[in-house]
Amino acid sequence: MVHACDCPHLLGPLDEAVVEEGRIRCPWHGYEFELRNGARVDGRGLRLGSAPQLLVDPLFNRVRLRENTFRFKYLEV
Repeated sequence: MVHACDCPHLLGPLDEAVVEEGRIRCPWHGYEFELRNGARVDGRGLRLGSAPQLLVDPLFNRVRLRENTFRFKYLEV
């Protein structure tokens, strides 16, 4: 499964978090989510966002990663 890189709580950096036993824990506040479905482990309402969009720009030879929080990352190819 692929999910957004930001925690739905306060947009903590999930791309810096460690994955253990199919779960990911936000390094800022400890919110923990199941990777298979994005649900919060304790059953409360927050869920991981959907997968980011990958946009390829062949003219400039770049790939743009657009996340649902409108944060962009550029990757050289």
